[in-house]
Amino acid sequence: ASKFVVNGLPLLITRQNPLYVIFDTGVSGMVVSQELFDGRYLQARKNKEKSMWGTVEVSFLAEDKSEITLKAQKPLTTPLGKATPWNGFRGNLIAVGLAFLDGLAMTVDIDDGKILFVEG
Repeated sequence: ASKFVVNGLPLLITRQNPLYVIFDTGVSGMVVSQELFDGRYLQARKNKEKSMWGTVEVSFLAEDKSEITLKAQKPLTTPLGKATPWNGFRGNLIAVGLAFLDGLAMTVDIDDGKILFVEG
């Protein structure tokens, strides 16, 4: 992902701390890595936010360098836990679910490695 914004506050994404997103239609809201969950919890408490995961936006850069943003309102969010599914994994992981695809049709072209989102 190129951007991850929660309640108007962006998460810092760098080459040293990248953000990987998995689309999982078996998830209603989203599942986030433990480090991201804990950091967001502290940020929300510090800012006295009413909702830890109010408005969530995940953005991606398309081939033509345009930005695609998927949004969800108060997605049900659970932490992944301490164990990541891959040895040596570095960065943050988010599995986004159906809340981010509401009103959209998603087509995945595995051969060309592309995803298409269409309103409908």
